[in-house]
Amino acid sequence: MSIESLDELIGMTLQRTMQGQDLARAKERIHAITCEGMEGKIDLRTSINRRLSVAHPRRRDLEELERSIAQTIAPGMEGIIRSIHDVGASAYIISGALMDVIEPVAKILGIPADRCFANAGIFDGDVLVDVSTGPLATSTGKTEIIRELRASGRISGTAVMVGDGASDLHPFRENVVDHFIGVGIFAVRPSVEENAPVFVRTIAELDHAIHSFLPL
Repeated sequence: MSIESLDELIGMTLQRTMQGQDLARAKERIHAITCEGMEGKIDLRTSINRRLSVAHPRRRDLEELERSIAQTIAPGMEGIIRSIHDVGASAYIISGALMDVIEPVAKILGIPADRCFANAGIFDGDVLVDVSTGPLATSTGKTEIIRELRASGRISGTAVMVGDGASDLHPFRENVVDHFIGVGIFAVRPSVEENAPVFVRTIAELDHAIHSFLPL
């Protein structure tokens, strides 16, 4: 996706409550916190807490984002997922985003709900006050989820992780997946680019990289 969903939700709230330089500074702060988390400089839980301390999104913001989420999917991504399925391989979404945002994305991409793992939002009435304390609210949670999936046999054979953040690189560093493709289509994270054995900047490059690992 071309957005960080929590940032987008907080941005919707800020648009209603701030303007001018105050709005610009608040958005810059949110962006800086997100970058620190994606680079692995701070833990994901810390990143979530700091961003939610700036503003708490409303449920209507989440509903609005769900309706527009298709626009954030990179053109060509549906074809890549389809080609994975066509050779009998499985695609999973393992994300630190809210499941409410991931579910419509998965539906568009044709990824079954039981192959989607994400965080649950905690609401106080209409207000998003926190994110569930599960593994995906931490920087090492994706590694934990994949390790469990492999131990249960749900993921077998060669496993390829694709992502743009430090938490996506972590499973490869821990030898939980066999290959890692770093992605810089929407944002380039230096720590990911420097440490990824394969790094792509376009959908065409991503398609080629994924096909290089698919069974013939």
